[in-house]
Amino acid sequence: MNKLLLAPVLFLLPLLAACATSGSADATTANDQAITEDTGVTVHASWQLAVTGTPTYGYDATEPFVDVAIEVDDQAIRAAHPGFDGLERAFVVIPFANGPQRLELPYRGHTVTGYIELRPIDQYALDARKVSADDLTAIRAEGVTIELETNVGTLGYGTSPVTPKTP
Repeated sequence: MNKLLLAPVLFLLPLLAACATSGSADATTANDQAITEDTGVTVHASWQLAVTGTPTYGYDATEPFVDVAIEVDDQAIRAAHPGFDGLERAFVVIPFANGPQRLELPYRGHTVTGYIELRPIDQYALDARKVSADDLTAIRAEGVTIELETNVGTLGYGTSPVTPKTP
């Protein structure tokens, strides 16, 4: 009797697994970052309101901060730009309310990706930067632009959205 009850479940199990995986890989959300595998640059740009004081009447006690980090895959850049030596300086252009400002992204280290062929991924990050409410409005509207200075010239990577930081 147990075998009779188990047969329909075993028959439906592959169908349920196929349905569960089909929609999850194709779904995109508003929190997706500007990531393009072929360019070799992954951008993580976010903003948040951080508590910086004690809330009282007439005082919100929160201030906006912007955080930008990128990952650079030298192998992908080398494939797109022959002659690239793997050394780069990363910059972010942030559109503040009084005009855009180009800031250097300090090198934070590297990690490796891959299974058989391990590829190093350079990591650059700008510490959380306090901005005004007007600056945050401009940054959220325009996004940030990433630039890499390399031996093959300055490479620009378009505008990346700045999304709310999630805990």
